[in-house]
Amino acid sequence: MGLFDFMKEKPAYEIVRVEFYGGGRGSSPDHFGTGVPRSAELLVPRVTLFVNRAVELRFKVCIRFPQAEAAKGGVEVYDIEYEHTARLHRSPDTVVLLQLPASEVHFSHGGLGVLHIYDMDGGCIAAGFFYVQDDE
Repeated sequence: MGLFDFMKEKPAYEIVRVEFYGGGRGSSPDHFGTGVPRSAELLVPRVTLFVNRAVELRFKVCIRFPQAEAAKGGVEVYDIEYEHTARLHRSPDTVVLLQLPASEVHFSHGGLGVLHIYDMDGGCIAAGFFYVQDDE
């Protein structure tokens, strides 16, 4: 750590974690994690972040469900894509929970799903993984 590292300006926001809720239509998210039941009809992502200064975030959310086969040719194919805007107030040293819009889902396979969040220039600013599992 350099002598003047404390003088560097922090980024406007820092994404710490992405978690998910999977439930039935009309349900309210009451717990988030990385496991989602295969019978889920709604998928709700939640982003945990620190907001170092007030910012308006515009980003694109892309979600890929577990697939029977890997994508051919390395091309990302998403099952859900949408843009989202959030106005975040400065809250240094405080965790902010940003719940993203719910998406209707129907999982045909169990396994690993992925969420990518892209800025409006196409740069990936966050990724999160969820595991679709058989209901217990």
